Amino acid sequence: MSVHTSLRRAAQPLLAGVLILTLTACGSAANEQGQSSLDSLQKRTAVLEQELAMQKQQITELEQRIAALQAEGSAAPQPSPANSPSAGNGPAGQGDGVIITFAQYQQLNIGMTYDEVKAIIGGDGQALSESEGMIVYTYTGAADTGGNAVLTFSDGKLLNKAQSGLK
Repeated sequence: MSVHTSLRRAAQPLLAGVLILTLTACGSAANEQGQSSLDSLQKRTAVLEQELAMQKQQITELEQRIAALQAEGSAAPQPSPANSPSAGNGPAGQGDGVIITFAQYQQLNIGMTYDEVKAIIGGDGQALSESEGMIVYTYTGAADTGGNAVLTFSDGKLLNKAQSGLK
């Protein structure tokens, strides 16, 4: 047996011991690092769970506020002809196709009620514009010339009148 072989055989148990010691040390370091990562993840998970619980509480509070607002909204008075912007000013629709003559237009006086004007003209005009307490109507003229009249009512009274091409 050569010296080289003898040294090799003697060194094998020593190398095996060093290898085991090295692996144990590495495993221990890896274990500590793994434990540290696990602890960090557990802490982060706990923080996220707290944030989630707070978000759920906020959602519950918002849902309660929505329900309260909806309950208030259903108890609020709904618009009716008596409290609508055009109250007393007539309907805010397409009109009934009534034709106005110049003679009828001349009978209209500022301050007349919508019902008085409607009785003279014979129907409803087409609503052009509506705002709080005011509505503007247009009426088609009797002639083929494209004549028309525009009447403005405020709070149920004729406020302004204008015509073009009525016969």
